[in-house]
Amino acid sequence: MNKNYIVTFIILIVSFSIGTLYYAYKNQYIIIHYNRNFKPGLISETKKRIITCFVWQQQQWLQETTEVLWSDTNKSETLNHIMTSWFTILTDEGIYTKKLSIQAISLLPNNCDALISFDRNPFSKESSIAEKLMWIEGLLKTIREANLGIQSVFFLVNHQPMHDPHLDFSYPWPISGFVETNF
Repeated sequence: MNKNYIVTFIILIVSFSIGTLYYAYKNQYIIIHYNRNFKPGLISETKKRIITCFVWQQQQWLQETTEVLWSDTNKSETLNHIMTSWFTILTDEGIYTKKLSIQAISLLPNNCDALISFDRNPFSKESSIAEKLMWIEGLLKTIREANLGIQSVFFLVNHQPMHDPHLDFSYPWPISGFVETNF
């Protein structure tokens, strides 16, 4: 009789554990990602490269050089490193204090158009149009100077086009920028 209680208890514990794991997986507390395209021989090599980041502050462009990880085979990974460094400079300079994360960076099949998805809108309701434009121009200028071969950028929030009362994000922003150098 004692043996039946032990077996029942073990079955109960295993069932509870499996049920808890299944519940956590279905509610995305646990995320399992399979990389079906992974091939051991194609691991991308990364190296360090120095890039120039551009930030608009006090009516002038600031240039800061920083070292980023660079992958010749994975442009989206490299772009992620560049943008992370750019955000770090914005935070260090006190220009941007809002917590902002990059959800995903993808390239369209032509490898020239980037989709950048943020976890929230990078602009506050109090931001002026000029502040928004210079923020975007600084990012575009940084990407352009890195010579990734990207020609335009789509800005997204939670994988949907960014909404802003002043600017139209339904179209891609050209990497060539839009601000004259004598702004």
